Amino acid sequence: MSRNVWKSLALTAAACGCLIGYGAQSAIAQGKLDVSGAERFDANKVVIVSDTKNHNSKPRLQLAVYTGKKCRYVPINVAGWELPSERSSDLEAICAVPNEDGYFYVAESGYFKGKFGRIFRLHIFADDDGEMRARCAGSFHPFPLPYDAGSKFSTPDHLQIEGMEALPHPEKGDILLLGLRGSDEYPGTLVWGRHYDGRFLIKDSCPIDLRPILDGGRSISDLHLIPNHGKYDVMSVAVSDPGDLGPFESAVCLIGTFDAEKMEFTPCEPKVIHRIDGLKVEALGTSPEVFPDSSIFIGTDDEVMGGIIRPMRANK
Repeated sequence: MSRNVWKSLALTAAACGCLIGYGAQSAIAQGKLDVSGAERFDANKVVIVSDTKNHNSKPRLQLAVYTGKKCRYVPINVAGWELPSERSSDLEAICAVPNEDGYFYVAESGYFKGKFGRIFRLHIFADDDGEMRARCAGSFHPFPLPYDAGSKFSTPDHLQIEGMEALPHPEKGDILLLGLRGSDEYPGTLVWGRHYDGRFLIKDSCPIDLRPILDGGRSISDLHLIPNHGKYDVMSVAVSDPGDLGPFESAVCLIGTFDAEKMEFTPCEPKVIHRIDGLKVEALGTSPEVFPDSSIFIGTDDEVMGGIIRPMRANK
């Protein structure tokens, strides 16, 4: 979409409330997972979100707990969804809330028939019995409800949120970077703005087109930031996803640099950091300390075949 369209969207929303190369390590965690997003929790844990739909009672959140070379998955019960009939649906992205240990932003992909389309603020913690739990500390809609007759009040596929990162705002609140997925017909879009006092005020957007790299597919399946001399290198993962049985292909790419002080994104010619054949990558994150030779991990949602979490090792 054009910048003018997104600036118009920003006004509506306001009215409403350089990397080193990587090579793959062997998979440590494997099983029938639905990894639509993942974020490091602490030295040996990763929070996983799944794209469970509203009517389904399956867990929305799990915790991957690593002990040596073993891993177990612990479902996380969430209290405080806004209404039982409107509990979260189709979670696709997660990131840590800056400077608040245990707090995370978790995003639904978008609106469906006038519902959902929210970003939740969750507090994940261990209770007195050591059980992992989460409490919803609030939610907001980053974008207004689609209003054109053709949308049926649902977010079009290419404008659905697939990636999210957060940084502290220079004054108050947080900077949110949202990655809208794109499709075979449309590029992805990076949208950024300020979240403060329950509102998301869009500052700007930029098209991200990684379709030439994979001959189609979505351009943003997740985002990841790496500090670089006071700024941040921005990574996106492109995915070719012709159907639930694949064949899948993914490419982790450097797409530009973000300056948090100026709230400016400078795109670059996309640089492929790593190609991953046969996997549908939907999560990028900083590896836990349990993987000492790894800088980032990937998480996959391979539909029928199940997902994995795989640490990636920096080439020396």
